[in-house]
Amino acid sequence: MYFYHVASNPDIQYCYLDTSALVKRYVTEPGSTWTQHLLENRDLLLSTSEIALVEVSTALSIQVRTGRLSHRLGRLAYAVFQEHVVNNEYNMIPADRVIIDKAAALGRKHPPKAYDAIHVATALHLRDLLKIRDRSLVFVCADSQALRAATAESLLTENPHDHF
Repeated sequence: MYFYHVASNPDIQYCYLDTSALVKRYVTEPGSTWTQHLLENRDLLLSTSEIALVEVSTALSIQVRTGRLSHRLGRLAYAVFQEHVVNNEYNMIPADRVIIDKAAALGRKHPPKAYDAIHVATALHLRDLLKIRDRSLVFVCADSQALRAATAESLLTENPHDHF
């Protein structure tokens, strides 16, 4: 069993950020201002899947390759993300076999992209753990397919694109 941080303070709220939301913390794009404001809230416990390590790296590299971000800013953005990971600003949840199996089932049921299925499955897993302690979770995501799957599975959702 992996350690999932559950705060004793009842005012703490739980957010799960998929990569489409995480990247908005490091680069300016639609929804970035809202996301950055959300993440300034010290009463939030932020979680994501370990697959975000790969996805954030790739997303930033794509932005550099397509010219939306300079090489220097791409390296800096990834370094800041890595610093946040090392400083435990995110509750990094491993994609273990339980989550992979749940993601595979989601893939058959709602056909999101593979990594999106893992994010939704991870958020569902965390939500179920939090329910035991009468806590709720908000899935923050800017990908319409992932949001459809999350909503169909009764996750509370927020889309940064709805707030810019």
